[in-house]
Amino acid sequence: MFAELSNYLDEQLDDSLCEELERHLDGCGPCQAFLASLQATINDCRRLPSQAPNRATASKLRKELLQQYESALSKTTG
Repeated sequence: MFAELSNYLDEQLDDSLCEELERHLDGCGPCQAFLASLQATINDCRRLPSQAPNRATASKLRKELLQQYESALSKTTG
């Protein structure tokens, strides 16, 4: 499901799958949180220079993103 959310943001889904995904998103808090986080990450990446971050920075960003996702997931599932 999460891979399809990325394709959804990139407008890479056919119309029927897009409609199915939108119906699912209407009732799924964790997917909505993930989608919002993914969109924010994509926007951040587009503003960054084209060079790759060093390993320590990449690791820190990855951990922060996962913590934010887990926090959002725990808030929606109780």
